[in-house]
Amino acid sequence: MRKALDVLRKQQMHKMFFLRAENQRWVGGHRGLRPSGGLPLDLREGYRWGWALARAYGTRVEAWEIDNEPDVGFVLENPESYAAFLKAMYLGLYAGAERTLGWRPPPGRQHAPSPRRRSPRFPLVVMAPLALPPGPYFERLMENGFLSYTDGFHYHYYGYAQDFSGVYRMFESALAQTSGARMAAGDSGAGLTVPGGRQLGHANQLAATNAPRSFVRKTLPAFLSEHGYSLLSGRAAATTEGRVSQWKFFQDVRPQIEALGIEAPMAFYLPPYLEYGAKEYGLTMRPKTFAQPQEADSVVSGKKAATDIFTAGGVDFRPSDFGATEIEPWMREIGRKFGEWEVSPALAWLLHQPAIPRPRGLNVFAEAPSPVVIDFIAGAAMQQAKSYGGYWLTKKTTAGWVGSGQLRIYNFAPNTVVGTLRIEGVRDGLTEMPMRLQPGEMREVPVELSAASFLRATEWSVAFVPERGPGVARFSSRVFADPRDSQERVVEDFSAAGAAVRANAHFLDTRPRASEEEVLHAMGRWRVTKGLSVTEENDVWRFTVSGFPDEPTRPAVAELPLRDGLRFSRESLLRMDLRLVPRTIAQVHPVDQPLSHPNFSRLDREPIWPHVRTRTGNLFMMAIDFPIQTQWQLFAEMPANFTPAFYGRMELPWRFLEHEPAALVFHFRPRLLPAVYEVRKARVVELSSGE
Repeated sequence: MRKALDVLRKQQMHKMFFLRAENQRWVGGHRGLRPSGGLPLDLREGYRWGWALARAYGTRVEAWEIDNEPDVGFVLENPESYAAFLKAMYLGLYAGAERTLGWRPPPGRQHAPSPRRRSPRFPLVVMAPLALPPGPYFERLMENGFLSYTDGFHYHYYGYAQDFSGVYRMFESALAQTSGARMAAGDSGAGLTVPGGRQLGHANQLAATNAPRSFVRKTLPAFLSEHGYSLLSGRAAATTEGRVSQWKFFQDVRPQIEALGIEAPMAFYLPPYLEYGAKEYGLTMRPKTFAQPQEADSVVSGKKAATDIFTAGGVDFRPSDFGATEIEPWMREIGRKFGEWEVSPALAWLLHQPAIPRPRGLNVFAEAPSPVVIDFIAGAAMQQAKSYGGYWLTKKTTAGWVGSGQLRIYNFAPNTVVGTLRIEGVRDGLTEMPMRLQPGEMREVPVELSAASFLRATEWSVAFVPERGPGVARFSSRVFADPRDSQERVVEDFSAAGAAVRANAHFLDTRPRASEEEVLHAMGRWRVTKGLSVTEENDVWRFTVSGFPDEPTRPAVAELPLRDGLRFSRESLLRMDLRLVPRTIAQVHPVDQPLSHPNFSRLDREPIWPHVRTRTGNLFMMAIDFPIQTQWQLFAEMPANFTPAFYGRMELPWRFLEHEPAALVFHFRPRLLPAVYEVRKARVVELSSGE
């Protein structure tokens, strides 16, 4: 491994290691939420792993990436759990690198060094990339102080090229609203001017723990370790038109990357890669073996003949395909051998792009990192709810709903740390206890939690305030009463039509659309794509999917205009029953081009994606995927948990509750057709105990 890294360094290639562990690495156990990729129960194992990696490779690596896309299915644990793991890994990697390189970076590293600098130097430790635009998961990470433990801001992008800058602006806005600048100002942070690195003092107090906050400004380089064109089907990938569309995506995004100053953009994905048999992301193409020699005016395996035709993967390309009247230098790379594959037009163009001319980072305000890390292990009568950023309490007593768990406080400093642990929001109220932690010690503190409301979160938080030294360790989570015994009060039944939805219907019919968005047409009070029909009977909506829109890789879509002026409250719940109508194998056939994960689709199981579209054109989603079966299944989600979804527009604000809803939207991607879905009793409700 070291020799390979040395070769890459000689070629001036920058290396970011992706760190993700299998469960068997964690000898002390893992959270048990999935067969692999779980987080350790004992964070000291994560710290030691980081320390060992930095000792082994620290002079040969520019950056370490701590896991992948925690806001979706790669990390099943809550945001506060991932934040605690990130902190332990960050501190372990730093400690190991300090031993290897023989020096210590400035406390808190207010300005992260550029990833362009070559080793030997202090490597960056970078948060896992976020899969989605900022939403509730991101906000919960911010509440747990994760910005203090990353040297770069890291995200992925897979939306329309026209909306690329919109997502970046969302992150800028979210960081400004949720980072230390806002807290230091005591409000939205408007008008706050802080010179780089100047501490803002201890005047502002954390409401939950009364623990002092002291902020510094950090400039984080923007890492975009995946951005790709996800509208290329496997069939289209073997056509000139499909590969030109892939090239155009990167061509349209590149000026936006330069304007935003994103320092480390990485295109996804180098080898041929047909994900789930549905979407081709590869930037190279498999060579095509020809049975007969080609004519003199063609190109075989990337070798240029006498004309202006270039061939990759058996597909011909001409300058006119790219809007050019003559050969441009980058086109000569099309079809060149690249390992076992041939260079696509998109890769040929990318290889000819210079470095980002004026990269600039994101300015954020964060506390200095603490060597103390706080984690929580849920115990009796607690059920994790990742989309809610907390836990359901499942034990009912005369005092309300209760649960218990265990705080774990770790000291990763090389010296003894003395301070005060402050806990607020637990059943005993505010708790303060002096604490003396030896180097490498883990201290366990049992806590009991309670909640009285079904949908209004009970926030609880913990802080360790040292007597001296940098950084206050922080932890924040929330609990909810188990809603299963609650009573519903319907506040919206989605029956509005005609004049009651006129403004929203007009918006949906006339809104600005991305160039590759699917086309919808009216069907009663619905808007649907080609190949989809909808009928209504009593409280049941029936959607029959017999085909997909003409736009590549887009799902079947049904949109229902909402009552004009409808707004969702923070404590409301969107609920509905869903099912797939039973069918036999003789009644169906496989789709020509699958659009979903094969695990989500079989004869008695198909996926559905509920969304809400707002008056900006944005889509907000309630689940990454929701495979339903032939028996009725309850779907229930708080609108406060909705997250911006790709393939809607990306306009501010980034929080759903600050938008005006325009339509209830369903996406369907069955792999067997026809597929008939039913939605029953769709409602917006508020919950009460009924007592």
